[in-house]
Amino acid sequence: MKRKIFLTLSVVLLLFGACDEDALDKSNPNQLSTSTFFESAAQMEAATNAAYTSLQTPGFYNRYYFFMNDLMAQECFGMGSLGADLRQYIDYSFDGSNPGFQAFWNVNYQGISRANLVIQNENTVPEEAISETLRKRYVGEAKFMRAFYYFELVSRFGDVPMYTEVATEPVGNPRTAASEIYDLIFDDLDYAETNLPQKSTYASADLGRATKTAAQALKGKIRLFREEYAEALTELQKVIDSGEHSLQDDFYDNFTEEGEHNSESIFEVQYNSTFGGGGAWGGDGSGVSEVTFRGQEYGFSAWRNVIPSDELLAEFEEGDPRYDMSFYFPGDTYGPNDEFVIEGNVTIPDELGSWRKYQRYYKQEREDTNSGVNFRIIRYADVLLMAAEAKAQTGDVTGGVILMNMIRSRPNVDMPLYGSADMDAAGYPVSTLDGFMDAIVHERAVELCGEQIRYRDLKRWGLLPEVVPNYSASKHELLPIPSHEIDANENISQADQNPGY
Repeated sequence: MKRKIFLTLSVVLLLFGACDEDALDKSNPNQLSTSTFFESAAQMEAATNAAYTSLQTPGFYNRYYFFMNDLMAQECFGMGSLGADLRQYIDYSFDGSNPGFQAFWNVNYQGISRANLVIQNENTVPEEAISETLRKRYVGEAKFMRAFYYFELVSRFGDVPMYTEVATEPVGNPRTAASEIYDLIFDDLDYAETNLPQKSTYASADLGRATKTAAQALKGKIRLFREEYAEALTELQKVIDSGEHSLQDDFYDNFTEEGEHNSESIFEVQYNSTFGGGGAWGGDGSGVSEVTFRGQEYGFSAWRNVIPSDELLAEFEEGDPRYDMSFYFPGDTYGPNDEFVIEGNVTIPDELGSWRKYQRYYKQEREDTNSGVNFRIIRYADVLLMAAEAKAQTGDVTGGVILMNMIRSRPNVDMPLYGSADMDAAGYPVSTLDGFMDAIVHERAVELCGEQIRYRDLKRWGLLPEVVPNYSASKHELLPIPSHEIDANENISQADQNPGY
């Protein structure tokens, strides 16, 4: 996908949003406006591209999102350099004033607004300027993104304001029942599934766009989150049966720049350090950037604000190759030819580990702020494990074990299979549903760690109280509605805040 278009359209749309009422009453044929913009296929494409850009902001994968998810799932331990606002995610001491939550809320609604702009202008581009197939594809992409953003919000905050058109008045909507939000999400994803092409049909310049299997996988993920196991399995099985995706032979290929858009990748966030770090810090969390701080924040020779938690490290079985492919330790070699050695008490004090996933030490000596490694939001391994769980929950434990074992059979993983005497002895017998669930909790922990997935896993399994020392079910089941939303939205008051905040 041509990421530069993202930035251009972001500026255009920000200009639209910045116009005052008097300016909107005037018509200048030399300036773009929402009423004159949708005149060609290229303009509809550019508006569609803009719906993706919220993923590239500090509120999302540029910075706050990986901290929020990894720390709240206790996958990371905060070092002394970790900011106080980020440390709140570890001990669950946050409230509505947390800047990360505010940025996250803002960029989700920013993305929803940009998606709405495309959707409500579906028929604005003249028929002679765009094919019906392409028109529906762009709307399908916008609906996929709108569904994605609403799921991020409703799965964390519960009832949230719903907007299906671009807001024209500075008055916010009240909170909408979560059930209605989910109805919209599934309607959007049904449309996306019907009208989006498969990944294999996209040209290289369009890789990164939403696809049919991405819509199916997201539907399956959301159904699983809602414990709708039969429906989840239906959607996830479509992805498996499509033949579009397969596991990479090398597990680590999923976390490198060179491995982007590989056969295992279903949907990922686009980054490219070639375009520089403009907008990376983004003030209010909404500035679009072509780079992420993930490498710098987690890197052993960089800021190293967090390290993998002892609990996460202990989850790995002895001899699991994914351990060394996910983390670095003192004495490890790195660099393009393994010419560098990590020295204890210098780059990594004591025997503490550091993250290897999404780091670029495999090809350079140091990390910096301008990392261009794409985040894999959904990969095929996740789909197989979700389908395994859905199978087991619908009565087919044996089928679930088969899918789960596919992950362990990856050529450069090759771990003992569930159902074997070795795994029974290791404490993971899978002859019953309870035993299977112990195994799936373990397997998802080690396969998907540091990929911003475990927090919602623990939440849907009801395991957060067991994992988080300060977790209170009466308070922390939902995150606090950001204070700035309560202050700015006339239809939401402190009385509407989630319980406990």
